[in-house]
Amino acid sequence: MGNPETSTFRSYHPGKPRTRPDKEGVPSRAYVAFKNAEQVAVFSREYDGHLFRDMQGNESFAVVEFAPYQKTQPERKKHDARSGTIHQDEDYLSFLESLNSDADAKPQAVETLTSNGTRLFTSLL
Repeated sequence: MGNPETSTFRSYHPGKPRTRPDKEGVPSRAYVAFKNAEQVAVFSREYDGHLFRDMQGNESFAVVEFAPYQKTQPERKKHDARSGTIHQDEDYLSFLESLNSDADAKPQAVETLTSNGTRLFTSLL
């Protein structure tokens, strides 16, 4: 559908096959913004009318069209302000302290009540 060396924007939207005879299927769409006009001409020449066959044997022909509106969506990269700040988080630091203090102390025993009220003691080493 276009590689990073020849295109600046790529977007693919899968279609839906026809499931009932009274409903129309929705074709897949791919949008590609090429870096120069020569690459557009090559792509159009190679793929317009190209026959595609899926694993079930369904055939479809590609239709290459030029978009009347040539602008593309901007990349949305939202930066997380908390990224890289785990070593300053109070909860994380207290968790690390609890791990260090628990490693020094040996657990004695755990008391568990069963459904009939019997007490069980389990020794942890």
